[in-house]
Amino acid sequence: MGGVMINMRIDELCQDKYIYLDWNVVKNMINPRNDKKELDEEMKRIIYFLRKKYKFPYSHGHIKDRANHYDEKYREDVKADFSFFESITDSFCLVRCDELNKFVMIKKPIMDFFDEEIEEEKNRRGFNFQYFLNPEASFRVDMSKINKDHPLYEMLERSNGIYNPFSMSEFLEKLYNEIFVNADKYKKFRAYMEQFEINKEDARNQQNSLKDRDYLDFLLLHMEPFLESMSYDVLELQKKWKSIAENWFSMYHKEVCLELLLTNGYGLLDLHPKFHDKLKKNKNTLDNIVRDGNHAYYASEACYFVSEDGHTREKTQFLYDVYGIKTKVVSEAEFINHFC
Repeated sequence: MGGVMINMRIDELCQDKYIYLDWNVVKNMINPRNDKKELDEEMKRIIYFLRKKYKFPYSHGHIKDRANHYDEKYREDVKADFSFFESITDSFCLVRCDELNKFVMIKKPIMDFFDEEIEEEKNRRGFNFQYFLNPEASFRVDMSKINKDHPLYEMLERSNGIYNPFSMSEFLEKLYNEIFVNADKYKKFRAYMEQFEINKEDARNQQNSLKDRDYLDFLLLHMEPFLESMSYDVLELQKKWKSIAENWFSMYHKEVCLELLLTNGYGLLDLHPKFHDKLKKNKNTLDNIVRDGNHAYYASEACYFVSEDGHTREKTQFLYDVYGIKTKVVSEAEFINHFC
């Protein structure tokens, strides 16, 4: 959970009812919007009033939001934002307690957590994709059957149509380093997933060994339910999402827990054409979508999750409905109406 350690006795942990605020709501209270100034000011007033009854904890999701594109020259701005947020959170940080199997709150100054995150980010290494690849898989691909807009076309063209795990690992590492911040890269990948069609026999016939065919069958077993769902409407997708997500994530995870189903499931849901988030250069990217998934997870035991992003509310509500989560997902206006 982003480096936060629980070193208190169970009876010392705070388990009060809480309301979870998306970072965009916090920003609006710090700098009210010109066209919604009265709404943002009223939101601030009601939250200060409700602090008598509810906790308003922060989480690793908020830290990740504010650490995005961080530069040391903005440190005083960050401190000012967190000083305001701390007047709401009272330094309560939301963490998962395995012994209680629920979220609890511990006291931790927000800037301490932020500085730890920045330090960890400096030391964070890239993802090792070779761990997920079949090290013995190497085969020739019929390039006449691959469109030039296929994500792997350039990689295969450079290797004269030969697939091997080493070139694939290099491709995935480069994609990993770009796709989270490059909206165009992610948009292209998302569009390809939408039109992806599986020809099982053709794909299996291109594999040179029984082991390669077994590995392909393994991938299809886990990925096919999601790929086949591209034509589903929202109601059908909702009925089958549990099975789709569990199949997908059990590909490389022995235990498919709720944290995975909400945080990573939020990103998987964005790949579906019914739930595409709007992408904007340097503003709304895959990295933003991943962080929104974190908020969906931390808000999953709250009384309310307040967000001013309609796409965030829509995807979060979908996941909550699937998994029977009772948190009310609302906008600022809807939240205010609940208490006025």
